Amino acid sequence: MERTGFGMTAKGLLVSLGTLLLAGLWSVPAAAQPPLVSIAVNIGRQTDSVGVSDNVVFTEFSEEGDFDARYPDANGPLFDLNGRFRIAGGFAVGGGVSLLSRRNTIDLTARVPYPFRFDRHRVVDGKSAPLDRRELTVNVHAAWIVPLARSVELTLFGGPTFVTLTQDLVDRIEYVHAYPYEAASFTRDVHKLRSESKVGFVAGADVTYYVTRFVGMGGTVQLNRATIPLSSADGGTVTFETGGFQATGGLRFRF
Repeated sequence: MERTGFGMTAKGLLVSLGTLLLAGLWSVPAAAQPPLVSIAVNIGRQTDSVGVSDNVVFTEFSEEGDFDARYPDANGPLFDLNGRFRIAGGFAVGGGVSLLSRRNTIDLTARVPYPFRFDRHRVVDGKSAPLDRRELTVNVHAAWIVPLARSVELTLFGGPTFVTLTQDLVDRIEYVHAYPYEAASFTRDVHKLRSESKVGFVAGADVTYYVTRFVGMGGTVQLNRATIPLSSADGGTVTFETGGFQATGGLRFRF
């Protein structure tokens, strides 16, 4: 299994959050009080997701063959809903749920044994049928709410996430060949849905402008990440890193 790197995103996000916190503390009005309850409904996009490759070994004609399945990143549209309750001062606790759903075809490359001789594999290339992937994330977090002006709030938050990854994995490929069997051609893949859940983390910042006392608009940037292994067709595992850098925006409500 091979993974692509995810670079300096985490470090850059931490630096950005620290800068926002210092700016917010510097400018907070002395008498400002955050609302007791706030709710955010967001849509946006996930980036910096990580793609993986899975190598599956099989036996045919009394000899081992194998194929590579290259699963792409999960960058794409994202739905996010969260809420917070202020405990005291600017400190709050909250929770949220986000959902990302994708459907992609993937590239497949197989090395298929020859019927009559050893060490004479044929290379077979093809594309899979559309494969489903879904990342469902539920988080609980602590938050610090900083009023920047009469109608503007900055919220910094972080905590654990509980991520369920549902992913189609290719179990085998099917092909055709004819005498003298020097070449083979891809026909289709056979895949199966896997699902697994793990604990990860989320950290981010939200800026909200309230148009009225109770309704506003805002934007959120956050890093959401978990590592989830799924069982591969040959008894091994393929490890996915879910989430990534997420930027969303939408409506805000407070009570």
